[in-house]
Amino acid sequence: MDISNRFSLEDFLAYLFPGVTGTLGIYVLLLLTPLQPSLTNFSNDFTTGIIFLVLSYIVGILLSGISEKTFQYYENQSKIKAIKTQFPTR
Repeated sequence: MDISNRFSLEDFLAYLFPGVTGTLGIYVLLLLTPLQPSLTNFSNDFTTGIIFLVLSYIVGILLSGISEKTFQYYENQSKIKAIKTQFPTR
């Protein structure tokens, strides 16, 4: 089985960009806490960049799953509401 047929660059970027945004958002929020002195001690080298990309990709996958479940929930709620207005109970 060829993995290139199942996974594309678009899939990778669709998880990476929301993950980068989420990871940077978490980092900014952590800078507002008492953890700020320990967070500013990170070095800016290649290894830290790779760790950031991997962490961002994982956060993107998690955000994708959460948003999918949220959209399904609200879609089901709107369908239930439409059924209730179509067939009101007495």
